[in-house]
Amino acid sequence: MLENPRQDRGRFLHHHNELKNYPIDKTAYIRHIGPERAGKLWAGTSMGLLVFNADTEVPQQTVFHLYGQEDTAGKSLINSNIHYVCSGSHGVFLATGGGGVSRVSAWDREGFPAGFQSYTRKDGLPSDNILSIAESADGYLWVCSEENITRFDPATGRFRNFDETNQLIRNGLIFEASVLFSRRTGKMKVGYSHGILVFTPEELVHSSFVPPSFLPA
Repeated sequence: MLENPRQDRGRFLHHHNELKNYPIDKTAYIRHIGPERAGKLWAGTSMGLLVFNADTEVPQQTVFHLYGQEDTAGKSLINSNIHYVCSGSHGVFLATGGGGVSRVSAWDREGFPAGFQSYTRKDGLPSDNILSIAESADGYLWVCSEENITRFDPATGRFRNFDETNQLIRNGLIFEASVLFSRRTGKMKVGYSHGILVFTPEELVHSSFVPPSFLPA
């Protein structure tokens, strides 16, 4: 963490100096740091979701909340490998490596997570290995797995898979761990193993074509 970033000489804080309470033994590998939300920072790690107050005046007193699979009932994630943290108009959603998408479904009095709801292949996802999530201007969430892009409607809990997108990057290639939405251009950008796929969410149409069946004479 960088102390006084707006000054000419900032100072990095870590578990060796001021951040004495940082759980380095469980969160050494941070995959993604989400944007600040309600005064809190969110970090996806290989061992769970890390949440702490961003405006702590005394770094030594910072309290870190770690949520993983071994937490108490009601607070547990079904998978603690957090690839990405998406904070948007519908709340906080987590892309997990093996547990699909998790949503913070309850909050305690201090504004920390108090419960999670999970969405997996049973709910319509093409894969439970989710790389990243981004929210478009219309409020839909775009979920990226290795071979598919999926649109999720948080209001209804329904998924729509766009299998056709994989054909655009050539068969055999896979998407990488990043999907970004630009409010300036209105376009979604998804990294894959040989480049970047760019598309406008509103123009992505799901194909309803059903090929005809032919019976041998």
